[in-house]
Amino acid sequence: MPSKASQTLEMIHQEQQRKKELENEAGIPQDGIFWILPDGLLTFGVPYTAGEKYGDFINTPYGHY
Repeated sequence: MPSKASQTLEMIHQEQQRKKELENEAGIPQDGIFWILPDGLLTFGVPYTAGEKYGDFINTPYGHY
């Protein structure tokens, strides 16, 4: 049985892939974060227009606090 962390990462990955497919068609840039894992690259982001303003920056609503 996969660990809770693995399940969470897989859910993030699947959601990100779905968003990329939709947003790539629309051409909207993304804001996000990435992790380099032994099996490859894992990215998570949101369309720039869905980001949250943080001073002079735009962050994902799921920022790292």
